[in-house]
Amino acid sequence: MRVGIYNRYWGTMGGGEKHVGTIAEVLLAEGYDVDLIRVEPIDEVEFASRMNLDIARARWVDWPGLSCADLAPRSAIYDVFINSTYCSSMVTQAERSMYLVFFPHDLIERAPIPRFLQRAAGRLNRTGHPNLARLSNFARRMFRVSGPADGRAFIDSYQLAMTNSEFTASWVHRRWARDTAVVPPPIDTKRFSSRSVKKKKVILSVGRFFSGGHNKKHIELITAFRSMCDDGVIPDGWEYHLAGSVHTESKEHRNYFDRVNELAQGYPIKIMGNLASQDLLEEYEQASIFWHGAGWGEHEEIEPEKLEHFGMTACESMAAGVIPIVVPKGGPKEIVTDGVDGFYFRDEQELRARTVVLMQMYGTSEQEAWSKRAQASVDKYSRVNFHAKFMSAFRRLV
Repeated sequence: MRVGIYNRYWGTMGGGEKHVGTIAEVLLAEGYDVDLIRVEPIDEVEFASRMNLDIARARWVDWPGLSCADLAPRSAIYDVFINSTYCSSMVTQAERSMYLVFFPHDLIERAPIPRFLQRAAGRLNRTGHPNLARLSNFARRMFRVSGPADGRAFIDSYQLAMTNSEFTASWVHRRWARDTAVVPPPIDTKRFSSRSVKKKKVILSVGRFFSGGHNKKHIELITAFRSMCDDGVIPDGWEYHLAGSVHTESKEHRNYFDRVNELAQGYPIKIMGNLASQDLLEEYEQASIFWHGAGWGEHEEIEPEKLEHFGMTACESMAAGVIPIVVPKGGPKEIVTDGVDGFYFRDEQELRARTVVLMQMYGTSEQEAWSKRAQASVDKYSRVNFHAKFMSAFRRLV
């Protein structure tokens, strides 16, 4: 049985792509033939290495960079078709299909201008300039469907919708009136906890460097760290490390990364773009505190797209025994229990206070206890559990 997995953004190499790639890995292990469908070139070896995936038996298939609507007939050749493209409008023509929902876009009327705006809005909101991202949200709201409309043909063509978190599932229900199978992304808990490495005086953030959309608030976090240094809150010897894939496909993204590096100058801050998988693992192993800023200052009811939809890097940090401090919105609120296995923060004052508490714990048995609780709390996201949960949902199709 051949399964086609369609994603227009493989080259992003972020958490979403890791999620989809692991689905391919699971299906290959179950004996399925898997096609990974792309519309732009990608370095296959780098992808498998950076994502730490065993997908050598999958076949990469090139489709032209046409609209989802124009590509839809190509889906008919597959026994099962999985669409994992954010803001897609493809009405699948495969007999059995699944849509992997990273976050639900608004359904719009079937008209040339709105359809064009929706496609443009999705791309701009995903990786665009902040002003363009705001424009994209405006465009989608302008053409929002309040009742049955042709836009439903897209989501109704899929027998199964799968979401990455309860947060995403709640918005699928609100926007699409559709139930979903909630299957959070897998975390390689064994890999992150396999070695006992002495923790260092390091605060770590991991997330893609890009402007607009649901960016990871690197600039705000660096600004907060600088302020803490200036006020003497950060003791000597502590460093702040930021790691993630670097977007270079637009000037806005390049300027954003340049700005991040400029802000780091003169402070104990280390910026690490496009780290190899093993190097990133070592950063997790050595860090003591994890800062996760996605969603900071954003309003869920106005622009829920700008919140973290799940929070794979927060989970990875916890699996490595790093104690997280996260914004209590979106997916991270489901992952971290405040005061039990990590902390919440809503503003710079709370971020500062929580960080001071954890720095004071450094090297104590109390830090070790918190670290172990963080590890234990993310065991439910292990690859073994993901494999079983995903296949349970997938078998509904086959």
